[in-house]
Amino acid sequence: TPMALLRSRYTAFFYRLPVYVMDTTHPNCSDYREDRIKWVKDLNKDGMFDSFDFVGLEVNEDQNVPLSDDVNESVLDLKVRLRAKEEAGSSLAGQEREISETSRFLRDGEPRMWRYESGEVSMNIG
Repeated sequence: TPMALLRSRYTAFFYRLPVYVMDTTHPNCSDYREDRIKWVKDLNKDGMFDSFDFVGLEVNEDQNVPLSDDVNESVLDLKVRLRAKEEAGSSLAGQEREISETSRFLRDGEPRMWRYESGEVSMNIG
């Protein structure tokens, strides 16, 4: 389900599992790369793996998540709390950030599966 995919992708970011993140990203996503080696490096260096610790995930549980097999699109609202790593050397080291996102998931492909397609993101620095 889209909800299970959202939670498993958070877990993959938490445990630094870039292959899973890549495998569950839809080709329409702006993060998608054909060159998977470059993509892994982007996830590590420019992405969240090297810069943040993942502190928490909140998902709006009251959302209308598709349960029917003929539904191929879903939108979920979530909040992720991150803490800037000390070794990142930034003036923000140790500070928490909250990212709010409305994520869009599509189900297609062979095998037919849910994948992350896009998100509208806003960030609060605390």
